[in-house]
Amino acid sequence: MNTDAFDTFLDEGLRAALPPPAAPAGLHAAVWEAVRREATGTLATQRAELEADRARQLAALRQGFVQIRRDTLAMVVGVAFTTGAVVNATLPWLSATLQLDLAVLLPSLALTIGLAVGAGVWAQRLGGARWHARWRQWRAVVGF
Repeated sequence: MNTDAFDTFLDEGLRAALPPPAAPAGLHAAVWEAVRREATGTLATQRAELEADRARQLAALRQGFVQIRRDTLAMVVGVAFTTGAVVNATLPWLSATLQLDLAVLLPSLALTIGLAVGAGVWAQRLGGARWHARWRQWRAVVGF
């Protein structure tokens, strides 16, 4: 069956089975009066409403900013304590296993962790596809 013909048949059947309700008397005039009232609102009223809306949005942004700062501080403190605990627990074992003095082991360990974190940040910032595109671009420039 043709979908246009079926749609027409269905519309006619629904129209016959369910007649539309009558609109209340004066609805058309009331709607146009409300539109006229809204359109003739004073500039001061509209300005006050916009300023109040802006103040609400600014308060929400500030609250979100404070929450992000608090969460970041909690994460940094948690990571610092966790790192201290892990280093305190594994340092004697690493020193004995690698047979290195702590004066050599600690800076080497800090450098390795820093390089790993830095590489992770750059990999996340560049992303997989973008990193590959930049690598191709660099190879084309250098002629590698």
